Formats: sequence, structure tokens, C-alpha cells
Amino acid sequence: MKNRRFLFVILAVLGCLTADGWQTKQPDVIFVATPNRVVEEMLRVADVREDDLIYDLGCGDGRIIILAAQKVGSRGVGIDIDP
Repeated sequence: MKNRRFLFVILAVLGCLTADGWQTKQPDVIFVATPNRVVEEMLRVADVREDDLIYDLGCGDGRIIILAAQKVGSRGVGIDIDP
């Protein structure tokens, strides 16, 4: 129950959930992917390890959590306004 409450809070904060249900909203900015070499350096500086759980708000294509899983075996949750 605690995890479901946490997810609800995240979705409500992002504006995806309203009193009437799910809301669809078009992004008002363009998506620009972060180069993989930059993501790899971010993971190195953050010292991401196998037992870490990464939450990426505004994840875009999810490359940060995907590379973290591939490189070190960590887990991740990506949340984005654009399905």
C-alpha cells in the first residue's frame, strides 16, 4: 500500500492524474537526447552501483536508467509526460 501511495503522489505531481482520471497533455518542449558518453560520465560521477534504484523524472527515451542497468545492473524507474 505504501508503494502505491508513493506512485500516486508522483503521478499527481507530474499532472498526469486529475480528479476525472488520466490526463493527456502534449509536451511543450522538444526532446533532445543526452549523448551516451555524457550519461556514462553522469553514472560514474554519481557512483551508481548494482543495488541502487534510480528514479528519472522526465526520462525521455530512458537512456539513463537503461545504461545504468546495462553497465552496472542497477534498477530504474523512468517517468515522462510523453508516453
